[in-house]
Amino acid sequence: MSGIFEIDKQFDFCYGHRVYNQELDPELSVNGLCKCRHLHGHNGRLLVGLKAENLERGMVTDFKNLECIKVLVDDVLDHKFIAGYEDPLFDELFNNSKENIQWDEYGLGHVHPAHIDLVCEAQTSEEMKRALRDKLEGLVVVNFVPTSENLCKMFADIAGKRLAKIFGDRVSVSFVDFWETPKSHCRFTLSPVGSTSAPRTVKSAKLIG
Repeated sequence: MSGIFEIDKQFDFCYGHRVYNQELDPELSVNGLCKCRHLHGHNGRLLVGLKAENLERGMVTDFKNLECIKVLVDDVLDHKFIAGYEDPLFDELFNNSKENIQWDEYGLGHVHPAHIDLVCEAQTSEEMKRALRDKLEGLVVVNFVPTSENLCKMFADIAGKRLAKIFGDRVSVSFVDFWETPKSHCRFTLSPVGSTSAPRTVKSAKLIG
């Protein structure tokens, strides 16, 4: 009997964002209020699924090996504000940092330390210097609107790159689930190897009543 083995591991983190292009259909939404345009935060939950055709030492991989993803979530994204680079309020919100973004190997942007120093040095209050440094060091920039769907795909891309360095092509990401709230869920499913179909993103929400 042939088949595919799959495992998954869950990661939790807190983050903030702003869906700057949100539009609601007045006939479908309750009140038409675009609250996601506001600066706000979530307790996010990430579930990364891996697949392999063959086992090594009886496993797809040891769950402990997925600590590489946990480190990324904890060190890079947890308690950070995820901002879209094309947000029309970007420079207004983040001290004219748009031309001072460094992009890392995973496509995530961070304010250049020299620009942070320059912004802070312009302040006379030590309290304000600390507050501005915290804000800019706590910023993660993405080149898309930070919706659940786009974040879900981003995690799939990043997890795939990280795991490829460790496993080569033996183990790959099969799906990523993302909850921005306990009742709002998104899944990004990667196409099977050799498939010509495009990856799929599925969104769901639980309704009360």
